[in-house]
Amino acid sequence: MARSKEVAEGQIETCLERLQTDHIDLVQHHEIIRFDDPDRIFAEGGANEAVLAAKKAGKIRYIDSPVIKIRTFICIC
Repeated sequence: MARSKEVAEGQIETCLERLQTDHIDLVQHHEIIRFDDPDRIFAEGGANEAVLAAKKAGKIRYIDSPVIKIRTFICIC
């Protein structure tokens, strides 16, 4: 899923067209692998704004909590 609101809006509309439907049952932010991804997605103008607007408009039924991959680095000195 996109990180910005504008790109996410386009992706949601593309999915609706491809699926030939007026709503999507479940949307989940995924590929959250960079340290700043959650900040970008949930910031003002982030992708979550588009998802929430689509839900309010009836285009999305459920929003799942994001799955976050965190890379752990261990330094042995």
